[in-house]
Amino acid sequence: MGTLTLNGATAVTVTTTTTAATTATTASRIFLTVQAPGGTPSGVAYVAGRTAGTSFTVKGAAGDTSTVAWLIVEPA
Repeated sequence: MGTLTLNGATAVTVTTTTTAATTATTASRIFLTVQAPGGTPSGVAYVAGRTAGTSFTVKGAAGDTSTVAWLIVEPA
């Protein structure tokens, strides 16, 4: 779990190697929710890619600089 700040349409990379509990896998469910709107908020933040055991990337709409919370859950 953590937060990130969108920077327009450029992908933001979140490193997930800090602890085993937050390491993303290819099967991980990554949930995103806007915590504080910023810039030209669109309400759209999405997982744009992932590298298992290392990181994932998040994108938003152009001009969106919102703070977004993320949570990784492993499916049963």
